[in-house]
Amino acid sequence: SKTLYGGTVSIETAKEIAKKVLNIYDLDRDGIISFHEIPEMMRDVYKTIKRPIDVNQGEQESMFSHLDRNKDGKINLEDLEALAIQLNLFLFSYLTETSTTLPQGSFNPPING
Repeated sequence: SKTLYGGTVSIETAKEIAKKVLNIYDLDRDGIISFHEIPEMMRDVYKTIKRPIDVNQGEQESMFSHLDRNKDGKINLEDLEALAIQLNLFLFSYLTETSTTLPQGSFNPPING
């Protein structure tokens, strides 16, 4: 298993967290995170960084554009996996634990020593 960032996180773990994020924020269960589903994710991100929670149109567009890695107009599992790997899982793992969209779970990504 290939590990990332000094052996702290595996690619498999990144993909597992990406699936969890998709399951939380894909509110209509169509397999993607649509533009209209982004505000819920952003509210959770803003809580994480202790920022006011109002999500405006410009921020929503910016977040969507950043997450839509292949620019196909939707955020799919591959987009989330690429981002989870890039971000070293910090934000994604936090979102899976602090989401207000679903009840909090007990998901704790394994750390490779």
